[in-house]
Amino acid sequence: MRRTGSDGIPMNVLISAAGRRVRLVQLFRESLARLGLSSKVYACDSSPLSAALYAADDHFLVPPACDPQHIPFLLGVCADRKIGLVVSVNDAELIQYAEARERFEEQGTYIAIAHPDAVRVSRDKHKTHAWFLENDFPAPRRWCTRPAPSLADLPLPVIVKPARGSAGIGVKLVRKREELEEVLHATEDPVIEEWQTGREFTVNVLASRDGQLVCAVPHLRLEVRGGEVSKGRTFRHEGLEKLARRLVERLSGCRGPLNFQGFLDATGDVRLTEINARFGGGYPLAHAAGATFTDWLLMEQLGRPIPRGFAGWQSDVVMMRYDREIVGRQVAPDRIQPL
Repeated sequence: MRRTGSDGIPMNVLISAAGRRVRLVQLFRESLARLGLSSKVYACDSSPLSAALYAADDHFLVPPACDPQHIPFLLGVCADRKIGLVVSVNDAELIQYAEARERFEEQGTYIAIAHPDAVRVSRDKHKTHAWFLENDFPAPRRWCTRPAPSLADLPLPVIVKPARGSAGIGVKLVRKREELEEVLHATEDPVIEEWQTGREFTVNVLASRDGQLVCAVPHLRLEVRGGEVSKGRTFRHEGLEKLARRLVERLSGCRGPLNFQGFLDATGDVRLTEINARFGGGYPLAHAAGATFTDWLLMEQLGRPIPRGFAGWQSDVVMMRYDREIVGRQVAPDRIQPL
């Protein structure tokens, strides 16, 4: 008999906009097995060419996040397939999910995502920076582009990036003043940020449903590819762990997985650059170090106690990611059969 949560709903899990997150799908499957649950992990995406679909127990295609039918379609699927927990890993649909989470919960589906106000802060780099300053978090200098700053006054080099960008897309390092105007013109709603030197880091964070810090695991981004860490190492940093606790306390309606990023300079000073209200691409490193967010999300849904301020994870755990292919045969325009 399939075991269910305390509310009687099967603990089927949905990884939404799954994309390349094959390892995350696998980790949820492992967590279900470890907790003695025979439930399924589903994956969905708008493209049949999303590798993570074929790592799940079952998968389906959905309208793109910009389609008005995106959320209604998912509500129907979650009801039909008795989905108890939804995790989205794509920035494009986070606000839609956050705004609709009460509708999902009315039918017994928990969305592991923060309040819409918190998601809006994370999705707009102008708002993120303003929130950092308002809440006394360390952040690099930024310059407003409306009105345009005096180019002669900017301390080059600077970083230019789209305010609602994701995965490092559109981020430019501008070293020459004559290039800056062209880059600003080519970037949608650009942000100009002080160039940071030092070591780049991410802190993977899990917040409980009642807005308390469950765990925070920093890792150094030793190598980045396509906006995601490809080589990383966990490390202890008391200051970052304190910032994680304060961020969870102050960010409106904070719950579920999130991460924040920034730089450590040679003196040890911290500068925060962004918040992502979702699992980061480097989460498998935190998991391997002992911070089993996937277990704790499932346990919380089952009504079981989960840690608070868990610090039992290991430092100096190193991750080296590599490519692996999924091969299939296209049997219909929107269907691929794995070989």
